[in-house]
Amino acid sequence: MQVSLGEKRYWGFGVALLILIVVGVVSYRSTAGLISANRGVAASDQVMTRTDALVAQLTEAESAERAYGLTRKQSYLLSYQAASSRARQSLDELRRLIQKNPEQRERIEELEPLIGKRLALLQEGISQYGGKASEEKAAVGEIERGNQLMIQIHNSLDEIQVQEGRTLAARSRGLEQYARRTHFFIMLAALAAFVLVATSGLLIQRDMTRRRAAEQSLRQQSGRLLHLQDEERRRIARELHDSTAQNLAALAMNLNMVRESAPALSSTSQRALEESLGLCKECSTEIRTISYLLHPPLLDERGLASALRWFGDGFSQRSKILLDLQVSPTVGRLPRDIETTLFRIVQESLTNIHRHSGSPTAHIRVSRDQERVTLEVEDRGKGMPAAILHKSSNGLGVGLAGMRERVEQLGGQLEIQSGGHGTLISLTIPIPRGSV
Repeated sequence: MQVSLGEKRYWGFGVALLILIVVGVVSYRSTAGLISANRGVAASDQVMTRTDALVAQLTEAESAERAYGLTRKQSYLLSYQAASSRARQSLDELRRLIQKNPEQRERIEELEPLIGKRLALLQEGISQYGGKASEEKAAVGEIERGNQLMIQIHNSLDEIQVQEGRTLAARSRGLEQYARRTHFFIMLAALAAFVLVATSGLLIQRDMTRRRAAEQSLRQQSGRLLHLQDEERRRIARELHDSTAQNLAALAMNLNMVRESAPALSSTSQRALEESLGLCKECSTEIRTISYLLHPPLLDERGLASALRWFGDGFSQRSKILLDLQVSPTVGRLPRDIETTLFRIVQESLTNIHRHSGSPTAHIRVSRDQERVTLEVEDRGKGMPAAILHKSSNGLGVGLAGMRERVEQLGGQLEIQSGGHGTLISLTIPIPRGSV
């Protein structure tokens, strides 16, 4: 039986349409699975963020309670009440986020009474301060009890984050599988559409052009956000140094003036005065340290080498990790964005070494030639798990992904080599022509 050209066209169109329908159905299911997996990843990320927020809010409540006990200022009482309220809201939100996970629900049920006891203990301290005319030292037993409660709360939150990290890794693997499957069927759909419509190639090209433009726009926005983040850190550091630190200095001077009348005070008041002076000095030191960690003025005034030496000395003192810092004399001054990026990467890398690697030493090397600057951070610790490296390469690791994003914004490259004998983070960033 002879088939006419018109019939062949109809058969070809029918087969192509059938393929397109099948591919479309499968693509729809894959896309639905991709969306669901992406929501799961977002939910896990929210759990991680909410646990961090809960710790910060409890810490803020503690600080406000202590400050109120020392100063009786109403603003600190309001800060305590606001932090306590936010902590309860974070706990409720955390419970909502993990309500479908039985194991996590059990941990939340264990965590809730601990947080309730800690907030109750803080409220008890507030009540005691408010009911007495003179300042009293908190009982050692209550302080120890509060510390123990915070340790238990931290442990419970760490368990929640560890479990959520495992869940996040599993969801990430599923997300990647759905993504590959979706891409595969999209390619088939594009091929079938090309058979049906000769102009589909032009449409696909147009779509790809728009996608590239969207990715470029997204990258620009990401770079803008990183820049704004650095500027905000610089502003907060300046505010802490110029405002809060100066207020504490004035407070210290006032307390020293009160000390001149110390013989007229009772022994309890004298001890409280001395303790207040010590706390004021400690707060000044902590604020100065936080201000410098947010944005060291040396980075702007004297450059990367001086800022790294200052930060490295402080890091070694705090962590007891022996730091070997080698900055080539040829480095000199670099463009502001490059210096900020290199400093932030060193800061994040040393923090990771202290928290996770168990390494007794750390090595930092910075060098430069006419075209690029190179940074290497190396430790002799236990290395990074493969899952962490895998997540960072796909943009899911927060710290490592932030490093990679900063470097890519400047047109550089970042590589991570990790094994049982340590980790090496190396990066290169091109230096624009005509820059400092």
